Amino acid sequence: FFNFDKDFKNITSDKYMYKRIQVRGVLVEYGFISNYKDRKNLKNEEYRYELSEVIANSVVQFFNQ
Repeated sequence: FFNFDKDFKNITSDKYMYKRIQVRGVLVEYGFISNYKDRKNLKNEEYRYELSEVIANSVVQFFNQ
């Protein structure tokens, strides 16, 4: 399901969300509704579940470093 060959990008503080955020956060982009394949995957409950597992495990791993 997943492609982990993507680069991680830091978002600069001039972006709308980061100007207004008051706590730490993570912005996860995992699909585009305008992309047929992404849209099809996002409609799949198993895909969404597995994706949520990957995100949750990644956050836990980050804080356990």
